Amino acid sequence: MGIDWLNRANSHKINLRPWLKNADEENEWKAEQVLAQRMGEKKVYITTGESLTAEEPGWFRIIFSQEEAVLREGLKRVFEAIGPR
Repeated sequence: MGIDWLNRANSHKINLRPWLKNADEENEWKAEQVLAQRMGEKKVYITTGESLTAEEPGWFRIIFSQEEAVLREGLKRVFEAIGPR
């Protein structure tokens, strides 16, 4: 899928900015909230860039506190929520 990411000690930050257009919002910070809401509807709770004071919208933080199978399921749900690029 080609998602940019930043590696940190116990988390990754993923850049979903290309998918903000799927939120049908002109304001990108609002679009980020819409994507987060869609992920929540899929039972994925992810930290938005806005709440992390990111410089630009579209960055989300994923924390690795679950087993691999749970993380894989969560990522699958993220992709279902954000839709095609």
